[in-house]
Amino acid sequence: MNNYYRKMFLLTCISILLVQSCIAQGGLIAYYPCNGDANDDSGNNNTGVLKGGVTTTADRFGNPCGALMFNGSDGYVEVPNSKSLQSPQSSFSLACWVKLEGYQNTSFKWLTLICKGDNTTEKPNNPQYRCQTFQNNSQSTVSINTDFTEYDLDFSSHPFKIGQWAFYTLVYNGSVVIEYIDGVKVWEFPYASSLEPNNSSLFIGKDIPGALEFFYGSLDDIRIYNTAINNLKISQLYSDKSGATFTDGFTITCPSDIKIVNNKGECYATVKYENPKLLITCNTATFKLINGKKSGSDFSIGDNYITYEATSSTGISKTCNLKITVEDNEAPIINCKNDTTLFIDAYSIKNSLPYSYNLPVATDNCFPVNVQLTRGIKSGAEFPIGNTLLEFTATDNSGNSKTCSYTVTVKKNVIKADIDSTTKNKAIIIDKIDCPSDITKINDYGKCGSIVTYSLTDSEPAKLKLIEGKRSGVFFEVGETPTKYQKLLNTGNTAECFFNVTVIDREKPVIRCPNDTILYINKGEFESRLNFKNITATDNCSIKDVLQIAGMESGSKFPLGITTNAYKVIDIYGNTAQCGFKISVLEKQDLQESKASIVKPINPITGEKIIVHKTERLEKVDYIADLVKFNAEELKFDDCNLTLEMYDDREEDGDTISVFLMV
Repeated sequence: MNNYYRKMFLLTCISILLVQSCIAQGGLIAYYPCNGDANDDSGNNNTGVLKGGVTTTADRFGNPCGALMFNGSDGYVEVPNSKSLQSPQSSFSLACWVKLEGYQNTSFKWLTLICKGDNTTEKPNNPQYRCQTFQNNSQSTVSINTDFTEYDLDFSSHPFKIGQWAFYTLVYNGSVVIEYIDGVKVWEFPYASSLEPNNSSLFIGKDIPGALEFFYGSLDDIRIYNTAINNLKISQLYSDKSGATFTDGFTITCPSDIKIVNNKGECYATVKYENPKLLITCNTATFKLINGKKSGSDFSIGDNYITYEATSSTGISKTCNLKITVEDNEAPIINCKNDTTLFIDAYSIKNSLPYSYNLPVATDNCFPVNVQLTRGIKSGAEFPIGNTLLEFTATDNSGNSKTCSYTVTVKKNVIKADIDSTTKNKAIIIDKIDCPSDITKINDYGKCGSIVTYSLTDSEPAKLKLIEGKRSGVFFEVGETPTKYQKLLNTGNTAECFFNVTVIDREKPVIRCPNDTILYINKGEFESRLNFKNITATDNCSIKDVLQIAGMESGSKFPLGITTNAYKVIDIYGNTAQCGFKISVLEKQDLQESKASIVKPINPITGEKIIVHKTERLEKVDYIADLVKFNAEELKFDDCNLTLEMYDDREEDGDTISVFLMV
């Protein structure tokens, strides 16, 4: 063997000796916190596997999964053999928290904690070591291996209590075996023999040699040492409260944030998203939607926030959030009028004419739309002779834009000479028709248009011919109707004039919500499902969209308290209206309200406070609606309170309301 390999061999031997020395002197060889598993936190990788009837249970601090429960018939933990588990040979210690359950119809109490042996025959090395204490009404024994099973004659002074946590410690220091309960020494017995190693697994909660026994009860914070721990260490372990805080064993994870574009022609997107993932490592938990809309709903343009809450059976709650961003990439629709021609009198010295026009009407999948003149001359200003291009841009709230344009042409009338057939003299004929200025009118109530009357000024009205548009006194639909008249002149030429008739829809749609609803639930319940009537909307022209702007959808589970639902209707010309109603979920015992008081809830539509008077305390709950009774003499009503809520849209547009109360 050359020097290099000789050195490597010596280093290897030294390393092995150092490792064995560390194991022999290192103390703690396995530590099982029992937080839902048999993981070893000592650093020695002595992790075990749960087998049979082993489940999680609450520990001494009340943490729901802080300990392991063994069923007493087939539940145990198996830990594979290792050098560190073989190291207890001259001494060892076991410390753990134990809660013993009573076997049915027997006084036997088997504290079968650990056993390193897998053969049914008792031998000097089977088990290498164990910790098993037995008690019944007449005797008690303590065993650490085949050679040592001794009586505890004073066991009646420290019996194991059924169903209560106790801190149990067993120490062998090479000369004596000592038993502690709750940090107090209760028994000792001399013993001075070595513990013979074996290659067996370590069993927790199961003892095989001699007779098969299983532990029935709960274990927590199991520590195994290859040394004899002293009284100070035992006291420290007994007083340790580091495990008092414990995180409930579940997590809730929402899906990733979603970005999506709007449905074609709509101010929303229909979005389906996955349910949150609920990972339960301990206990039980359920989740529910507490904010936002459920999957498959219509989500409005912008950011929509979803919150789910998971609650364990012990009352611990956790939440997760999801943001759904709906982007509007649909440009508005804007239509400009046809090209327009203006005429200046032939004898006028002016080279321009004033021209007033309305901004084009624009529609969009979302309202409102801003329409601006982006090129040309503003309305009412002087337009010079020649062609002027007017360009308009419609921009929605998301920044999408669309343009349209038309040309305004200003001309001077042409003067033509002709010969009067009677006088043979030349006469001046002017090729001109006087049309009215552009006409703008608001729609007739309840109609998607208006009857428009106009007049033409001409010396020979019989020669006028309508070649585009509609005649005076008929119904014009909402929008712009180009109108053109033509006249055949004596010269054989024709003259034309143009004007536009624009009808604007200013009539709001009508939307109807269900009446306010009260739901009664039993005490301890937190929500109630409600399917309410559909929202209805009508308009003089056509409805574009009905949107829910507050509250929860029909079929949802409404929480305890008051939920305000609000809806908005938009017609095809951008006019809007809103309605709302309340869903009150009350516990039955809350029906007896306190004496009259004034509260100020917030109006969900205007944001203002409103006053609501509560009724007097009721001694008896009347679940039957008030009835109207009629007889020949008079009409009588049950006593009742009348509440009227009005929401003002702050527009001076002829709103009226009438309330009649006959007494």
